Amino acid sequence: MSLEFAVFDAETTGFFPEKDDRLIEVAILRLDTRGKILRTFHTLIHPDRELPPSRNRKWNDEDFKKAPEFGDIAGEMIDFLAGAVLISHNVVFDLLFIKEEFNRLGHTLPKLSSICTLELARRLVPEPKSRRLPDVCRELGLSYGGTRSALEEAKATRLVFLQGLKQLKIQSIKDLGITGQPPEKNQWPDIAKKGAAFIPEAPFPAADPPPKQETPPQHTETMHNLVERADAKHQETANLDQYLILLDQILEDRIITEDETEALNKLSMELNLFKTEIENAHKAYMKELFIAAWRDGKITQGEKEDLEIVRKLLSISFQDYAELMQTAKKEAQASPEPAGFLISKEKIQGMSVCFAGPPQCKVRGMIPSEMFAQSIAMENGLTVVSQLTSDLDFLVVPNRDDSEIDLEDAQEMGVRILAEPVFWRMIGLDIQ
Repeated sequence: MSLEFAVFDAETTGFFPEKDDRLIEVAILRLDTRGKILRTFHTLIHPDRELPPSRNRKWNDEDFKKAPEFGDIAGEMIDFLAGAVLISHNVVFDLLFIKEEFNRLGHTLPKLSSICTLELARRLVPEPKSRRLPDVCRELGLSYGGTRSALEEAKATRLVFLQGLKQLKIQSIKDLGITGQPPEKNQWPDIAKKGAAFIPEAPFPAADPPPKQETPPQHTETMHNLVERADAKHQETANLDQYLILLDQILEDRIITEDETEALNKLSMELNLFKTEIENAHKAYMKELFIAAWRDGKITQGEKEDLEIVRKLLSISFQDYAELMQTAKKEAQASPEPAGFLISKEKIQGMSVCFAGPPQCKVRGMIPSEMFAQSIAMENGLTVVSQLTSDLDFLVVPNRDDSEIDLEDAQEMGVRILAEPVFWRMIGLDIQ
């Protein structure tokens, strides 16, 4: 029997599968040995909880109300995944959610064979501007749909995989680090198919057009504990990007909660990261922040204050901090573009933002008034609102202690909370 692949993407409500975050959309492309699409599965999933804003921009709340629950589509998923090598962009994170959904049904999945295109991207583009799928596709000259949908993400992931096979001249699946055969259907849970998949619009075409060339475009102690409870052994880890992407998302509000620390711990165990690897990942992240700060040839007082917050959160020593600052300065002079896993400027046109208090960062030579900060946000295509609502996209928090909005309410609503320096960088402004 020839080897087949299952390229998939899973959209979720958040980062914590073992808490209350759930799958909300899944797409799977079953491929033959040559990468040809044999069949396609795509469905929304009712998360049995409130849907956070902007987690998925293609579908609205009414669409999800009509969607099946996970138990109603689990049989179809098994039919598409069984007997195949699984492929995803950040595969360990996606599989954590899928495994937890099956756990909720009382089923344990067998040991799976998988390939991560996030790791494959490192071999294809050694120094990319970003590890995120749209940016990887852009650098490789591959088409990307542009609308956030699990099926479009799966199709783009397939193109990255096929490009890897071609560019790296892969002759055997072992060349991709896969050993053994993926578990066949009789090794998976016995769950009947119900034919309950639901997509409110006409499905995307099953086949991709030929690739086209495109123009490249708060708790410090908890993090300390995360490093300390990791195994002190050292092993060479080919890729830390899956860990770094989650770290980047968690640090957006410059606070690390116990739940977020547990999410990082869970992911680090799934990735078999040891103490040294985690410490090096934190240093690498800190260095990339320095490179971004050195981009204009100097580090301003506002940037220093933000960098110090991150240093404390990541438990980086003063000595390492000073060394990273100097190393980053040299690298920024050699290559001014910050690279890797940091947040790139997002597609924020039409998205909503609310400020939780008067700005405190100096931008454009001054600390702007709240009204002027709102006008800058509007210049960049954002819609400014005055109060917290469940459909708010960004809540910018200049000072958590003096916040005019209850941050716990925002977290419960699933609103994306940004520290003020992160917000200004997101829209392309340096803090001074």
